[in-house]
Amino acid sequence: MLARTHKVELADIFRLKRLLVQLRKVLSPQRDVFGLLAKRGEGWIDQRTALYFRDVYDHVLRIHEWVEGTRDLLGNALDAYLWSASQRTNEIMKRLTLLSAIFMPLTFITGFWGQNFTGLPFDSNGMMAAMLISCALVPAAMVYFFMRSKWL
Repeated sequence: MLARTHKVELADIFRLKRLLVQLRKVLSPQRDVFGLLAKRGEGWIDQRTALYFRDVYDHVLRIHEWVEGTRDLLGNALDAYLWSASQRTNEIMKRLTLLSAIFMPLTFITGFWGQNFTGLPFDSNGMMAAMLISCALVPAAMVYFFMRSKWL
């Protein structure tokens, strides 16, 4: 389930959980009824017949416990599936955040130096080269920092 996940698996988990809830709704009243019928010394049921009711009660009790255990296992499988999907989403969000952090200084640099005004400070041809170099060095330095920090 954690290696590869599909929507079909999620639908199967919900279908099985629904089936187990229906089984539990059917088995709970039967367990109570057979528990009453299997009691000894009531007088309204023969002792030989009560022996069979105790056997049926034991089987119903085992099936009910199996349903409860399987329901817990399916709940754990659903939690594992949702955790796996959450982890994948977190990885995608981390990469998108790093990409936006890399492009943010580029946006500032090109926005500042791309203004169509004359007489700005540092308005010369040498500054155009400085802008182009900073557009290359700043993201490269950020990528190096992110890789060294094991974020990328």
